[in-house]
Amino acid sequence: LRGFVVALRSPGVAADLEGAHAYNAACVALRAAGDGAPSWASPADLEAHALQWLAYDLDRRRAAHARDVVASPRSDESAGAADAALRRHVRRLDDDPDLAGIRGDGRLEALFAAPPAAP
Repeated sequence: LRGFVVALRSPGVAADLEGAHAYNAACVALRAAGDGAPSWASPADLEAHALQWLAYDLDRRRAAHARDVVASPRSDESAGAADAALRRHVRRLDDDPDLAGIRGDGRLEALFAAPPAAP
């Protein structure tokens, strides 16, 4: 977990959507929060970090989706691929067992209420 914390301080690492580092860090933090937090962080702190990382990841994915759609407005195929990629990620958020601790109490759902980033 500390490795993720350090690595995510690098904007390039945090923004790497294919590597999904922010998403994976959130999953590790939530597992740690549920399994007994390390001595250096409380479960509430780990959950707060996880929500920040998930929000960042979702924001970057929304921005990438918007850029992809705007960049190819005449290509239904490209827009369809961008839509499909975003839908896959949203399904992942709904299904990932690592996120069970924040699902259903409104915290995960609140991420979707935030306005998407501008392209």
